[in-house]
Amino acid sequence: MLTSLTRISKPLPVGVPGELYLGGVQLAQGYFERPELTAERFRPVSVRKRRTSLPKLGDVVRRLGGGELEYLGRADHQVKSERVSHRARRD
Repeated sequence: MLTSLTRISKPLPVGVPGELYLGGVQLAQGYFERPELTAERFRPVSVRKRRTSLPKLGDVVRRLGGGELEYLGRADHQVKSERVSHRARRD
């Protein structure tokens, strides 16, 4: 599942930018023995009447009329190249 969510965990309307979340049965529900990091980077949601957590990916998207997601950029200072994530240093 790929989605962008409002602050109350509802899908954003068509055309409204929001942060991208990714979910599925084979994805983690949080960080192992790191509840503070899980609370910071995962969002609890209800999907088909079941509670789960979706990780924030840091990508900003908006849903188009046909259901596609348009990538708009990053919500943070991370740069991705060839499937490797690089975080900008904050000096």
